[in-house]
Amino acid sequence: MALRWKLLLWIGMPVMLIYLLVLWLEYRHLRSAALEHVSARCTLALARQADSINTQLQLTSRSIEATADVLARTNADEAALRTSAEQLLTAAALVTEVEIARDGSQPARIRLARDGTGVRAVPLDRTPPFAAGWTTTRKTDGPRLPHYATKAVHDNITITVRATLAPRGLAASLSEVLAGQGQPSLVDADARYLWHADAKLLASDTSMLEHAVQSGHAELVSPLQTSLTQARTAGPVSAKLPANFTRREPTLFVYAPLPAAGWTAVAMVPEQAVLGPVYAHVQRTALIMLAGVALVLTAVWLTSRRLTQPLSELARQSKLLMPEANSLPTASSTARDASRLTLSLDMISNNVREAKMRIASETARRETAEGELRVARRMQESLLPQPLAADTLRPFGLSLHAVNLPAAEVAGDFFDHFIDARGRLVVSIADVSGKGASAAMLMAVTRTALRGAADGAEGPADIVRSINRFLLENTHDTVSFVTMIVLLIHRDGTMAYSNAGHPPAVCLCDQRAPLDIAPGTGTVVGIVPEDEAPAGQASLTLPADWTRLVFVTDGVLEAAHANARQATAQPRDMFGLARLHTLLASHSRTPASEICDAIVRAVQTFEGANRGDDVTVLVIARESTP
Repeated sequence: MALRWKLLLWIGMPVMLIYLLVLWLEYRHLRSAALEHVSARCTLALARQADSINTQLQLTSRSIEATADVLARTNADEAALRTSAEQLLTAAALVTEVEIARDGSQPARIRLARDGTGVRAVPLDRTPPFAAGWTTTRKTDGPRLPHYATKAVHDNITITVRATLAPRGLAASLSEVLAGQGQPSLVDADARYLWHADAKLLASDTSMLEHAVQSGHAELVSPLQTSLTQARTAGPVSAKLPANFTRREPTLFVYAPLPAAGWTAVAMVPEQAVLGPVYAHVQRTALIMLAGVALVLTAVWLTSRRLTQPLSELARQSKLLMPEANSLPTASSTARDASRLTLSLDMISNNVREAKMRIASETARRETAEGELRVARRMQESLLPQPLAADTLRPFGLSLHAVNLPAAEVAGDFFDHFIDARGRLVVSIADVSGKGASAAMLMAVTRTALRGAADGAEGPADIVRSINRFLLENTHDTVSFVTMIVLLIHRDGTMAYSNAGHPPAVCLCDQRAPLDIAPGTGTVVGIVPEDEAPAGQASLTLPADWTRLVFVTDGVLEAAHANARQATAQPRDMFGLARLHTLLASHSRTPASEICDAIVRAVQTFEGANRGDDVTVLVIARESTP
């Protein structure tokens, strides 16, 4: 019984610790990904809505200035002033109150406001000091309100127009784009709230920085001030603070400027508001892992029983074979233990001999398998096409070059190029899922099907459909699949392609940055029948100044950095399309072979010893116009 508990402790506890570590790492990763996604989405949404509001503010200010200018030039009477005010309230959705004053020989002053019932006159009070442009003022015990004021003078007639806006309407539009995940607010150039969900805070005319100090978070003043400055000078920004002003939890602050008025839109997104799905996922994972731990511990317990049963049986048989040992003194007990030790040593010796024989046999089998893989690699290399002669490609005005570097002895990537029976140039690059011998065999079958289907095909989609049908009928592997691009080039320079789940190609031009072309037109090959996922094709229309087409497999785009940590919450750093574009930006006139070598060197340097997948590169160079 003691041995069983020891085995349970020695094996079960490490398994439990590993499961807890995996659960913690998964939570870290999901939490980081969720916060990053929400940060990007909220920043983009708030920036777009802020641009829309800024445009409305600009249009409102121009409308107010145009009204003042027209009234001054036409020497408008009081009735015209009222009509213009009503038109402003009707046309400008943001304006809730308009005051127009006329100075001169016949002074006049009217003030209208709009509410839920329509436009109504408002009693006149003391005229505030004139300040042109966007300003904010605060009445006693009321919130701060934004205004826009302008003045127009013509023939001793001065028209002053002052419009008041409703911050609630601006905040409502911000709330809509945040989809309930954040609390919007609006601050002026002095960081004073024009809108906040807390009515008492809004009425107190407290600035955002003063709010932080009053809430006991003086340490947040500096980062808040820095973020507001960055938003006004550099555009939308986001910053994660350790706590907001009302609850002690990490909060994401998103800032978007409204440069027309000098204001800033601010959204506060509590971390807990976006982590609900993460918690649910972690809970499900924890339950699954708990069930797994229970199964492992049960297996350990049952295994320990099986391990201890032979020892118990040996002790029982020893007593039956030597019953006199129980009546002998200590020496007889020692002899009994010695006999058991001798038996154990004999068993160990036999096991060692058997292990040596197994190792020798396994070594021989491995050497035989390695030899077969080397032969398979040579056969696979023989299937790759020989370079087409320059005379063959001259009618097309092109040159070709490709390289294939397998991750194992044999590869699942391949490329092909040939002239079919109709005189068309057929170019293809493909990637078989997996690596090793099985992927290489599927590659050979796919290459055979490609060659057999090209002559009778009207377009590249016909070739892909024929390959898919051939693989489904002649292979029984329901897991492996093929991604590929088939490109048909006619002598008149027209091109058509079919992309079955393969990464897009990159087009290099003389006058522009690298472009992604030939996106997917269908699903991967060899998994589902044609009627469930039909293959598509498209004409490949290239810019007039194109010079090179670069095709790569995912061994280039998904190459992991040499310092990538696989089991952390940080995302893997992969080579990706952005690095490929940067690499190719200066190679629009580089020979095709040198482009291939440059990509291979860059990938090898990037991933170091972390070779994870086959690497295949194919480059089509434009030599002249056919």
